[in-house]
Amino acid sequence: MRAVFVVLVACSSAEAPDLRVMTPRTTLATLFEAWGIEGLSGAEVKARQESGRRFHLSDPQAFRACFADWERREDEALAGYVFGVLAPAKGSLRVVPGEERTLVFAPDASPIVLRPGHGWRIVLQESVPASVRRRLVVEARRLAPAHE
Repeated sequence: MRAVFVVLVACSSAEAPDLRVMTPRTTLATLFEAWGIEGLSGAEVKARQESGRRFHLSDPQAFRACFADWERREDEALAGYVFGVLAPAKGSLRVVPGEERTLVFAPDASPIVLRPGHGWRIVLQESVPASVRRRLVVEARRLAPAHE
């Protein structure tokens, strides 16, 4: 009986891995599922974006789990940029794996960087070009309610 108790304590103290971000590909799948576009082709996503139709974020927690450095309110804008780059190219993404980082290439865009550490997560600071990041942060702060 004592051995069983020790085993249970040891098992309960280990952190379970987050299967949503277990590999770079599962992170991308989680990102698309959070927005409900997993069944759409990249062309359908692009047509929807071009027509001005919006997507509905159905799982905000899963979406946020895809990012390693989402810390500030304005990081939501950066995450939206990443989604906007990846979603219309989802059928033609090129994933280049590595031990320290994985790069995801969409046509005509800077690579999206995923790094390991409690799963494979997208690093906003490395994925959003500096000029775009500055512009999005300024705009997000401008639109933020005054009481925050």
